[in-house]
Amino acid sequence: MRVKTYVSLPEELLKAIDKRAKKYHKSRTDFIEAAVKAFIAQTIRDEQNARDIEIINKRADFLNQEAMDVLKYQIPTFNDDFEDYCLNKAMDEAKDSPLMTREQALVYLQS
Repeated sequence: MRVKTYVSLPEELLKAIDKRAKKYHKSRTDFIEAAVKAFIAQTIRDEQNARDIEIINKRADFLNQEAMDVLKYQIPTFNDDFEDYCLNKAMDEAKDSPLMTREQALVYLQS
């Protein structure tokens, strides 16, 4: 069921809406409806991505260890130097992480 509603928009925005609605052969209402649906869909994706990142960050230590274990099986010449290189590279990239400082992470990894 459609409900009629009234909104106030800046004149320049309304001109831009009308211009693009005409370009895409849509009514003003259809264009605004499509734009709002697209915005809502994007915010839902953003919220899902934020939840996914939170889950990944909570499990980062486990996932990183799993990745290192997989590499050890895939690379027959895998050695401590390569592992140190990977850990240092990861720590350099994450040095601004709000979760741990580089020093805290190194202490944690060495324990």
